[in-house]
Amino acid sequence: MRKKLMKRKSKIANPDMTNFPDYLKKLIPQGVPRYFDEGNYINSILDALEENHNILIVGPTGTGKTHIIRNIAQLLKLPVLEVSFTLGTDVTDIVGRYELKQNKTEWIYGPLPSAMMYGTIFYADEINMARPDVVSRLHPCLDDRRSLMVSEHEEELIEAHHRFRFIGAMNPVELGYAGTRPLSPALKRRFEEIIYIDYPKKETELNILKNRTKLRDEKTLSNMIEVARKIRRYHKEGLVSSPATPGNLIAWAALIARGNSPIDSMEKTILHQTCDSEDSRKLVSDMVVQTMG
Repeated sequence: MRKKLMKRKSKIANPDMTNFPDYLKKLIPQGVPRYFDEGNYINSILDALEENHNILIVGPTGTGKTHIIRNIAQLLKLPVLEVSFTLGTDVTDIVGRYELKQNKTEWIYGPLPSAMMYGTIFYADEINMARPDVVSRLHPCLDDRRSLMVSEHEEELIEAHHRFRFIGAMNPVELGYAGTRPLSPALKRRFEEIIYIDYPKKETELNILKNRTKLRDEKTLSNMIEVARKIRRYHKEGLVSSPATPGNLIAWAALIARGNSPIDSMEKTILHQTCDSEDSRKLVSDMVVQTMG
């Protein structure tokens, strides 16, 4: 990943972290675990950022969408201002609001204008959950205007710093995650690049578990990954409520490495996270007993 940036001068890397107030410097990721990048996603995103393209990352839950962004921000030494959108996220949550401080009313900028003014990454997680009134405020930030009219604060016009970058992320609509819905066409066409990621291949997932946990038994690790792959298939078929993620596997492996039994550990780290009915829990439990041997 470092080699990629060294091939040419980056337009957005900020090695001396200049121009950032202290609260933004604290949002520069540090100590982020390695991302096992079998799809060359990091280089693809770096290229897009250098071109000042808006990026949408689409992938199932737990595939490392946020992890990738934190790896890149750590490399570029840029803060990440993140909003996880829900149906309850309103305009003030992203633009800002007046607040009473020491008997005075003071305007507090939200994460979007802050990212635009100082030149940081704005990360819009679950962007397809954003309400229409919120989406309409994003449009001018994402097209060639690259600006935001803050009508709530003296009609202030904020023009984006040259380092400002916008990255969105969402789960695939077709996989049936609760509450997911398609992006509006007007918002979707403002993303110059849409990058799809999926769960890692078995060999990569094995390397992740070896890197992030102390469990070393190859057979046990391989069987655990097979369990996760079967649960992901169950999720696509609508038999369980959620897929098993690499994060679930890391938690499971950590308990086994501490001497807990694989089955008991699975119930705490996999079963209740992926199943919400007795039938689905029995389906997964029986499969795990059979797979783990």
